[in-house]
Amino acid sequence: MAAIEWALTGRNMWTDRAGRGAGDLVTRGEKYCQVGLEMAGFGGVVRATPSHTLTAGRYRSVQEGQAAIYHHLGTDESLLQLVLNAGAFTGMPPAEQKAFLFSLCGVSFTADEIASAVAEHVRRTGAAEELAREAARRSRSLMPKGINGDPGILEGKDVQDRIAGLEKALAGRDAARRDLRSLEAAIESRRKELETPGRRWPPGRRYCRKAARTRRRPTACRSA
Repeated sequence: MAAIEWALTGRNMWTDRAGRGAGDLVTRGEKYCQVGLEMAGFGGVVRATPSHTLTAGRYRSVQEGQAAIYHHLGTDESLLQLVLNAGAFTGMPPAEQKAFLFSLCGVSFTADEIASAVAEHVRRTGAAEELAREAARRSRSLMPKGINGDPGILEGKDVQDRIAGLEKALAGRDAARRDLRSLEAAIESRRKELETPGRRWPPGRRYCRKAARTRRRPTACRSA
């Protein structure tokens, strides 16, 4: 995978971001290294060092060949590096990780774009234009001020407050379940005590069998 990354980008885990240090990729005792691969619909890609050279399809210069590779793959240097080298992602600061994931998913929108899409959807149902405008206005009013499709939407106070509220509700539900299990265990233990034959009652009292037969609440009856 490191060889493919170097062939397509000119850098990998053993070089810096500018590709310096590629000389260390040469096997000891050899004079140079070369990596070649074939891309469908593009042609061969061959990168060699030292005297860094790149042949990419019909291009023979490093700059033109590199640009042609990115254009053919529909990507850029950063995305290609992250796809071919997992360590590149884990080594990024959290803010850059969020930005990358959002850009990868193509999440991009504004409140106006959402409102416009809502209005267009209402129009397609055959509703009047006035109703479409009202739907757009209401959808815009429901969105936080300044919302857009960048990682910042995860940091908004409203979102954080909702997350905190959900976490609190989940914690409360778990505590309630624990209390319920404890109560059920106590009830079961008490039931077994009441059904145990020859159960001892306090001195001067005996178990009222008549109450048990009629399924009434067990009571202690006075001795005759």
